[in-house]
Amino acid sequence: YTIVSYQILSLCNYLNGKCGMKYIINILKGSKAKNITQSIKKNKLYGIGKTYSIDWCKAIIKLLINNDYLIETLFGKFGTTLKCSLKTKKWLNIIDKNYESVNNVADCDKLLLPK
Repeated sequence: YTIVSYQILSLCNYLNGKCGMKYIINILKGSKAKNITQSIKKNKLYGIGKTYSIDWCKAIIKLLINNDYLIETLFGKFGTTLKCSLKTKKWLNIIDKNYESVNNVADCDKLLLPK
C-alpha cells in the first residue's frame, strides 16, 4: 500500500485540501471530466492509477483518514475535502528528501519504519 498511499498523499498535498475523495480518485484514474483542469492533467500523478478500482482507492483513502494521514473536513452541507495532516507532511518530506535512494517499496518502508 506504500506506493498508492504516497501517490494519494502527494496529490492531496499538491491540491492543499481543496478537493474531495471523488476528485482525487478521478485524477489518479485519468478521468476526462470537465472539472479537471489542464494544469492538473500535466501533473505527474494524473492517470497514474488507471488500473486501480474506485472501491480500492476509496478503501485506501479511508485507511489514511483513520490513521491520521488525511484530515476530512466538512465542506458545505454535504461534501468533504481532504487535507494532509502534519504527520503526512513529515512523511512526504522524508520520502522526497530520499527519493533517489528509494528504488522499491522495501526501501520506502525502511525510511518510514521506526528503528
